[in-house]
Amino acid sequence: MVGCRLKVRDPRRGVLLWRSAEIVYFRPELVEVLVHLASVVAPAIQAASLSTEREQQARLFKALHELAVAASGLLEPRALARVAVERCRELLQVDGTVIFHFDRQSGFLEPLHESASRVVERKLKPGEGAIGLAFSNRRHYAIDDSATWGLRLPGPTSRGLAAGLSYPLVAGDRAIGVGGVWSGTCMTARSSSPG
Repeated sequence: MVGCRLKVRDPRRGVLLWRSAEIVYFRPELVEVLVHLASVVAPAIQAASLSTEREQQARLFKALHELAVAASGLLEPRALARVAVERCRELLQVDGTVIFHFDRQSGFLEPLHESASRVVERKLKPGEGAIGLAFSNRRHYAIDDSATWGLRLPGPTSRGLAAGLSYPLVAGDRAIGVGGVWSGTCMTARSSSPG
């Protein structure tokens, strides 16, 4: 067995491991060739990784640019929310996104736009569910498993919301709404907010 560290300058990128059932298969000449192979593979792996990062950054900047252009030209809140929700869903690659606004006359949080209809509630009181709590407490709530979260609303969970993140939208010192994203699968690798 021969193992070669994959390095580009100092950071390690991984290991190439060769095995053979034959005894004395890896003669010094072959080991030298394998070490050279590893020195060629490491930069290729790094280049592929950098290319993926650049593509992700390009998607992010494109979405942010489109959102900024829309925000500068759209004064209608629902149209702006639609652009923001669509870009957010594309960037985060989640099952659904929503923007709620607080209607001061009714006292409820109502969706301006949602990417998947009938998953979230049509009206929420501040302090109700992750969306309402994010609004009232002006802090985010990350829920990895909605079915086991003690403050969940039964409606969204029964309609396919398994995990989600809600984040307050604040203007000045006042909460004006909440952005939310969700997935149809639990996110056990992410840490939950207590609640």
